[in-house]
Amino acid sequence: VVALVGDESPLVRRAAADSLGTMRVKGAVGGLSVLASERDEEDAAVRKAGGWALAQIRDASARPIVEAATHDSDRFVRDAATTALRRM
Repeated sequence: VVALVGDESPLVRRAAADSLGTMRVKGAVGGLSVLASERDEEDAAVRKAGGWALAQIRDASARPIVEAATHDSDRFVRDAATTALRRM
């Protein structure tokens, strides 16, 4: 599933993020950090899923990425990141 974070389809990337977050795969933090970043991921739904997954994994190294997502251009990503930080 980790390899799917690099898939060309936003639907696949989002599903991969959801799965990795649910399974709390610590080895996926790097890939999920890319998905949660507005600089690296153009699809807002994927960014939102990436941030949610990072919050589920609760790896301290991901906190700066989730904090950055609170400044995302998409309101839903910002809201999700704010909620995710409370869970981390």
